[in-house]
Amino acid sequence: KKQPGTRGPVAFVIPGMLDTQAGLKGFTEEAARRIFPLVTIPGFGFDVECLFIATRLKLRIHQTPVFFRYDSEPTTVRFTNDALQMIRDLITIRRNGARGLYG
Repeated sequence: KKQPGTRGPVAFVIPGMLDTQAGLKGFTEEAARRIFPLVTIPGFGFDVECLFIATRLKLRIHQTPVFFRYDSEPTTVRFTNDALQMIRDLITIRRNGARGLYG
């Protein structure tokens, strides 16, 4: 299930990305070695920053729909606080990209 409010703001950073918060990401070993040393943001912004770095490094991103079933896992999302933090993270990612911090 897509998180409300994430699709529009994320398009500001990564155009064409359908969903960054689903929680399932796969990386080749080479991609992980190139991306993870450059990551600076913890929490929900981590996923977006990883994908942004991958696009900056011209790595191929393949979006594949998957079905996740969460039976008893409680949500950790606090909509207002987390939405504001995500906006701050997106601005940081854009700023870091403009400064050349991602290669």
